Amino acid sequence: MDFSIDSELLAGYINIIGKIIKAKSNLPILGNLYIKAEKDKIKLIGTDLEVQMVATLDAKVKSQSETTVNANLFIQYVNSLKGKGGIHIYQDKNLLYVETEGSSASFTTRAPEDFPLFDEYAYSKLFNIKSAEFTLMVDKTIFSCAKDDIRPILTGINVEISDGSLTFVSLDTFRLSLITTDKISHFGEDTQFVVPAEAMATAVKVVRDPLVASFADKDELEVQISKDKNFMRFSFANVVVYSRLLEGEYPNYKDIIPTDFKLDMTINKTDLLTALRRVGVFAQNAISQRVVFEFKDSKLTLSSVVPELGSVTETVALPTAVKENFKIAFQLKFLLEIINLIDDENIEMKGINKLSPVMFRQPSLKDSFLHLLMPLKLDE
Repeated sequence: MDFSIDSELLAGYINIIGKIIKAKSNLPILGNLYIKAEKDKIKLIGTDLEVQMVATLDAKVKSQSETTVNANLFIQYVNSLKGKGGIHIYQDKNLLYVETEGSSASFTTRAPEDFPLFDEYAYSKLFNIKSAEFTLMVDKTIFSCAKDDIRPILTGINVEISDGSLTFVSLDTFRLSLITTDKISHFGEDTQFVVPAEAMATAVKVVRDPLVASFADKDELEVQISKDKNFMRFSFANVVVYSRLLEGEYPNYKDIIPTDFKLDMTINKTDLLTALRRVGVFAQNAISQRVVFEFKDSKLTLSSVVPELGSVTETVALPTAVKENFKIAFQLKFLLEIINLIDDENIEMKGINKLSPVMFRQPSLKDSFLHLLMPLKLDE
């Protein structure tokens, strides 16, 4: 292996790939960066066994080969060379040398055969989507994925392609998020699969990285699925993210989405957040973090009681009077997450009763986005 490459370019890409490389693992090789020199280009690869990222960069290659080095050490050293211009990297026996003007270092290598590369599968194109649309859909759903492995299928985002539309769904035992778009170029048959949240988050980081985006011929993400439907890959510019798909049957979420509501109200987001932050000073000290919402006439009253500390009440004006009084309680953390994720000036809130999930919507997204949040029990 013998090649030369710009220090800024190399540093930028190994920093991106380094985000999925785990320094501490039961399998030490996972802490390594895989480097492959080919004709006029190099490939940089990192993996955690569930997600694999591959970046392809132009380079002046004198000798083709492949090896692996400790990622943490290599990334730190190359970052220290930013601004030095060109870097000369070559391998001699079991050492990888990195040289630039006035600086030189050697890294012990490990055989590339030990590195757990994903197997090569035949992939078929599923859809192309604008990067902004993709990141929006992930942002609106990923936070509702389950954080534990009690039900692994819930730790991912359910992806459905039907009649030219793309739908992302996530849920745990307390909430559900759903967003749909028809702004895709769809190829092939309708399908459904579940992508790990980690893989979706990694793809979003790649798309949002300005260095990667500068190499994109078009502002689109290409999504493909393996023929056996066990793997998928996201391609953007000169980076490909591979992921295993989650196995199992995704819950039938459609049956729990309500359609008839007793409460249907629009609330100013800024006013609601201001009141919630004050009430949250108390609620965050309670085990349940319970905040009570009481809609009456043209007012919304928020309250929280912490018996050993005290209580707090805040009032928010409503644009119109409610048809019926409505009282319900929520967990503060989950409530703040969805409210902060809504980008409009106003929030739509729809409810049935104190025991049923409440629907939150972003008016500008109309019917394409919804979030359901289960209430907490009221002390009555």
